[in-house]
Amino acid sequence: MKNKIFYIIIVLLLSTNIFSQQRDYKIHSRGMLHQTVYNTGELGRGWATGEAGNTTNVPLMEWPSNSALIFNGVAYSGQHNSLGGGVHIAANRVGSPGQSNRLFALCGAVGSGVPETSFGLWSFPYYIQRYENYPIMKDGSINSTYDPNEAEEKIVASWATNTGIKVIRTSRAWSYPDYDDFIIYEYQFIYNGETDESRIVRDTTPLRDVQFCFVHGLGPSMYGYQKHYGVWKYTAGLYQGDQDMFWDPEYWLTFNMDRQTNLDVGLAGKPETDTTQFFINARTGVNGGGLCSPQAVGYCFLHYDTLHLAIVDADTSINESEYAKSLGLISNPVSTQIDQLSKHIKQPWAQRIQTGDISSTKQINAELLAATRPGSIFASTPVLPFKAVGTPYDGIKGTNFKTYWPGRADHQVSNTSFGIRKDN
Repeated sequence: MKNKIFYIIIVLLLSTNIFSQQRDYKIHSRGMLHQTVYNTGELGRGWATGEAGNTTNVPLMEWPSNSALIFNGVAYSGQHNSLGGGVHIAANRVGSPGQSNRLFALCGAVGSGVPETSFGLWSFPYYIQRYENYPIMKDGSINSTYDPNEAEEKIVASWATNTGIKVIRTSRAWSYPDYDDFIIYEYQFIYNGETDESRIVRDTTPLRDVQFCFVHGLGPSMYGYQKHYGVWKYTAGLYQGDQDMFWDPEYWLTFNMDRQTNLDVGLAGKPETDTTQFFINARTGVNGGGLCSPQAVGYCFLHYDTLHLAIVDADTSINESEYAKSLGLISNPVSTQIDQLSKHIKQPWAQRIQTGDISSTKQINAELLAATRPGSIFASTPVLPFKAVGTPYDGIKGTNFKTYWPGRADHQVSNTSFGIRKDN
């Protein structure tokens, strides 16, 4: 496996050979969208859908920013839109195929009612550093070192994993109008063999069937759900049937919106419960305006490195996929599985809408395995690579979707009342 780079947009040095850092975080605070990023892979926070998730002292895809408030004597953490995010890695070493030999590194976005800890088990931090690149200095003078080709705010974090794959994540944010409400994440994966914090192990046995899954739980917005239901957690809060998740395959864009309140479609966006206060907020913009959950929060892929995908070929001297061999993809390549070059498994490998259970047991025993993952053509209940449900967003592309859609995964257009995760 060679280096792979991914860029993701969300609506994101020098290293030594010593794992010197404890779990730490920095905060993107330059734009209107504030977010917390960790040196262990977590985005926002450790995954939480239980009682502990009802408050936060750090931004969780917070928009508008600095939104904590006290209303009628009740303290609210504010307009937060994420239950957590991260990246999951799975791989096999050459000569050790199969589920029992698969290596897993779940770097954030793992848990259910309570977070599971990635630090010290799957993630071992190298460093995290925040950089500023503002055109104007605090005293009003021009910044002579300003680089217009770089973000105003950049946070670089790096960590080792128990798979031997090092991760470098660079996240970027801006404050310019129309550029102040997104963060771009760049992921670089390097196989250096370093796996353990206490004993710097270097095992450079080649890896096979490496999978990278970008996981995020989206749920707009904490403030609105607490105003209407008292909680933002999964049960009795977000899981009310109020949200719809949307997937635009042209942009690989996934986003989530609040569509109703108490099953009333006329109350989309969770309007302020006090009528008088609603009109005050709507006119002045106080507390974000009259709607308490107005966000459409999501993410998409800007760039996906397909130049270093594993080669799938009947010629065993160049074949790089042991999974493909065991599942018969080499001897029976079909258009739903192999790309147009008949050399690589189609990407994205999977994309799924899901509920709040992202426990390690579920990920390791189902989601990250070709034979059991939901939406897989190899699952116990196979599905077609494209499932036509509802009216396509584009009639022409909808009619020819099997040729248009680049992925091997089941293309799901169903919705969920909780949040989403998307695997690749």
